[in-house]
Amino acid sequence: MSVSGVTLTAGITTSIWGALQVILVIILSFAVLTLIASFIRYQLVIHRMRTADPGELNPADVFKLQIIERLGIVQRDVQPVSVMFVSPYGLAGIIDEHGSEIEDRVLNALEESIRAGIRKKDFFMRYDKRIFGLVISSWEDGAGKMASRIVERISRQPLRCAGNITLRIPVNIGMATYPENTERGSDLVAMAMESLDNAFEAGPGQHRTASLHNENDSADNKPSEKEETSADQKGIVDDLTGVLKEDRLETALQKYVALYRKVDLPVSVLYLSIDNISRYLDNYGRKSVDTILRGIGLILTSQTRESDLISRYGESDFILAMDCVPAEALVAAQRLSAIVKRAPFKLDRSNLRVSLSIGVAGFPDHGKTPRALFEGAETAVQHASNKGGNLCLQYHHGMKNIHEEDGRLVDTF
Repeated sequence: MSVSGVTLTAGITTSIWGALQVILVIILSFAVLTLIASFIRYQLVIHRMRTADPGELNPADVFKLQIIERLGIVQRDVQPVSVMFVSPYGLAGIIDEHGSEIEDRVLNALEESIRAGIRKKDFFMRYDKRIFGLVISSWEDGAGKMASRIVERISRQPLRCAGNITLRIPVNIGMATYPENTERGSDLVAMAMESLDNAFEAGPGQHRTASLHNENDSADNKPSEKEETSADQKGIVDDLTGVLKEDRLETALQKYVALYRKVDLPVSVLYLSIDNISRYLDNYGRKSVDTILRGIGLILTSQTRESDLISRYGESDFILAMDCVPAEALVAAQRLSAIVKRAPFKLDRSNLRVSLSIGVAGFPDHGKTPRALFEGAETAVQHASNKGGNLCLQYHHGMKNIHEEDGRLVDTF
């Protein structure tokens, strides 16, 4: 190759390298300018939110500010941030029963209950009318455990609302975590809200994460799960009342009581008996009894939690097991009794009205075995019936077993 050719090649190489250097400088400069502009925008958003009149900021802006401040712009060490939304399940039914003025009382009591169960460093606020927002520094696993504690705590402890009203209402939770679910802070709120919707679809007292939702979508479809659940329930649910069949009660109650005894938590058994059911049979026929039983079954399934055990017992009685102390179970019994008493049971052109006698017994106050709790609740309901019915009584050891007084033997488990 000639000297002139080598010189030409070297010149071209130098020119290309020079051009690459210019391009690299432009790219780096653009990246730096982008970071600076992003940082300036971030600071402007923070400044606008902090200096704005409180009345000008809506709750969503305040909530977003907390997320932005925790995430920052550039993080050398990734710190987790979890966003959680908490909302009561079944509030509309409570409003229908107690009136619109109960809504604020329930939400205020729920807010106090949630605040009492979270850490001081966690940010908590009313995000929307019926939704509470939480921003916590925790990975998805820790956030899930916290959600479980909140759901369990609120489901176990009745809310004491203003006006001396005590209610038990489950909550549902949706959550998303940075960076496990998304690396974009702007997506956290949307993903957590979507997870809350998924929790409501699953039923009361449920919590869902963004990643869990995605895994379920790819692995199992919901119609198949529902079909499987329906298939599992065949043969164990009473066709007339929609609750557990009597022949399944003994095993189910033993497992239910054992579950809570194992962790030393209270559990109560309620024995519900329809007052004077034979009169309806004599005056209106078998159809009237079936109508009443079907109606009460619907009330029990709609007014209790998924975690409660409901079973038919005998011809016209029901057994209900709840994870609470007897005093709380007695309040629940009184509420159910009032609902049943107000309910019209339609038979042709007539509205039948009935009342309940309910006996309550609980672990550890009245016994340690399912048999002891059942017999205590049965004794209490017999006393309630003998006093004229339409009465809820809590068992105490001073009560004598009416069956023994009458000299009759009862075949109970």
